[in-house]
Amino acid sequence: MQSYTHPLLPSWQSICQSNHSSVDKIKTLLLGNLLLILSSYLTIPLIAIPITLQTLALGILVVTMGHRYTIAALSCYVIEGATGLPVFAGGSAGLAVLCGYSAGYFCGFFISTYVMGKMIEHTTNQNYLRCCIAFCIGSTLILLFGFCWLAQWVGFQTAFVSGVMPFIPIEMVKAVLLVLFLKYRLST
Repeated sequence: MQSYTHPLLPSWQSICQSNHSSVDKIKTLLLGNLLLILSSYLTIPLIAIPITLQTLALGILVVTMGHRYTIAALSCYVIEGATGLPVFAGGSAGLAVLCGYSAGYFCGFFISTYVMGKMIEHTTNQNYLRCCIAFCIGSTLILLFGFCWLAQWVGFQTAFVSGVMPFIPIEMVKAVLLVLFLKYRLST
């Protein structure tokens, strides 16, 4: 695993580096996985896709664990849900959820995690703006993939109205919350 120094990354980053035990790395993955599960349970139900805190959780995980460990935790989360564990939004589970209206959003989770990680991984100072921009780009990618998939099911207009528009102001709030999280982590 590539080792790099990142001033925004707290203790999880040091755990993810190669000189820590496998047990520490597994604990880190489990904590990331748990954060994703908990964030999926906090939902605001909408017509097609519920609003959750999963994108905020992904942003927090990327800046704390890096994109590789976040993708690993996300993979565990998706496998758990696909096998029937009630970890998806609101406690849903199964391949029907994974391949249904939400499939594009799940795909977007992986793409956005990689892109956010690459954008902030080599930040050499406490650049909150860069992290905020990375999160906004990541959120946009999630919405784009989600919209494209959802439009196949419900049509272009309905997909935009129910799968993109309600999320835009919420994602802006989440970006601010991510910056506040970063400021708090760096002050402690």
